[in-house]
Amino acid sequence: MLELIERAPRRNLLQSNGEQIEFVVMDGGRPVARAVSGLDRRANRLLGRQEGYFGGLSLTDDLRVAQMLIDAIAGHQRAQGMQRMVGPIDLDGGGLMIGVKLDGFDVHEPHTPENEPFYDGLLRGCGMDVLREYAGFSLSIEGLRYDETLDRLQKRRGITVEPCDLRRGKPIYEALYLASGLDRRMALGAFAQQLDAVRRDITKGDLLLARVSGEPAGFLLSFTKGKYIRIASVHVREAFRRSGAALMLYGAAQRRAKQLHVQRVTASMIELNNRASIACAEAAGGTVCTRWREYTLRL
Repeated sequence: MLELIERAPRRNLLQSNGEQIEFVVMDGGRPVARAVSGLDRRANRLLGRQEGYFGGLSLTDDLRVAQMLIDAIAGHQRAQGMQRMVGPIDLDGGGLMIGVKLDGFDVHEPHTPENEPFYDGLLRGCGMDVLREYAGFSLSIEGLRYDETLDRLQKRRGITVEPCDLRRGKPIYEALYLASGLDRRMALGAFAQQLDAVRRDITKGDLLLARVSGEPAGFLLSFTKGKYIRIASVHVREAFRRSGAALMLYGAAQRRAKQLHVQRVTASMIELNNRASIACAEAAGGTVCTRWREYTLRL
């Protein structure tokens, strides 16, 4: 007989922005599915939306079980006034990972959730719609073919890349604030609070800052585990998206990978309809190795 229980989730990087509850489906005293239902109050206020999320997803190949779990999450978020929920979001790894893996199950990246192939069918069977699709790229390491291009970008356009240490405090926070492009949407103090909320997780990885003629232009966050590096996030301020800053950030990560003698570098979570980001990953020698899917449910 199936039973639903509620409990407090493990600590994760989203708890400081709102509230969470974990639902676990039990069958004969044995857990068969679980997920966290969460509300990011700060993001909802900033973006003027009423949206919840779910994450930390674990399923067995049973539609009845999955439906009980999704219904519990939807009921919780509906009671909180949310209009839709999105996910899944990985809540435990370094950096956020969004979605269910559709293929590339032979690719194992650091700080990346794994799921069975049946997750997609179960979530769609529970009435969820596809919201976005993402690609993961495997990047070349040996014999970088565009070293000359990177050197030319550095000399002609004044693009530099530097390690970014959050312990330096205000100067780095201000640089990341400008590089993120959020200076038009929120105050520096609010940005600093959001950064502090995830600082512990960010410092598990390596953060790089790109500058164009000295001005903060973008950043890259990556995580290393053994012989693998995963680029979790690359962002370039809109004014510099044709400057070559993103390519310089990729190049810096790849050169570091060569120094560390890693076996694989992957770039995760590039939205498939983001043509510019796809083209940049391909220019960096990337080829698609995984695909991911994010879902939504109107409440």
